[in-house]
Amino acid sequence: VDGGFAATCQEVSEGNPLLLNALARSLLAAGIAPDAAGSAAVHERAPAIVSAFVLPRLRHLPRPAAAVARALAVLGAGAALRHVAAVAEVEPVEAARAVDALVAAAEAICQPRLGFVHPLIAQAVAEHMSAAERQLAHRAAARELAADEFPAEAVAAHLLPMPPLRD
Repeated sequence: VDGGFAATCQEVSEGNPLLLNALARSLLAAGIAPDAAGSAAVHERAPAIVSAFVLPRLRHLPRPAAAVARALAVLGAGAALRHVAAVAEVEPVEAARAVDALVAAAEAICQPRLGFVHPLIAQAVAEHMSAAERQLAHRAAARELAADEFPAEAVAAHLLPMPPLRD
């Protein structure tokens, strides 16, 4: 394996063994050589590979886990569990159990802060949401953050991606 190719794979997967394994299997199946020329393919294919790897795994988790994953993808790393629960429209205890299921499936971490094990997982989950679902989630996120008196910039970050609804 070319050193540059290996470095690219490590960079894209951030050393996550599950993602690195999925990436390696996909590249091998596609006939992409592990050389300098193949490095470009790693960057091009990584989001699709992660989506193909992550989304089926999420479908096998309990229903609240998928809702919590979508809420976490919208809120971003470091979100408070209460905000995740509100955006996912589940009770806090149910959200905590869903986070536990995501952690057990090696999709999320909760220490030192709640988030996905890799940014590409958040991207895959967010991109799999419909436009309407994303808009509603951003709207709920903005409402929750504003209620907790977060800085205006944090609230605005959720309002900017959606059209104004006059509310």
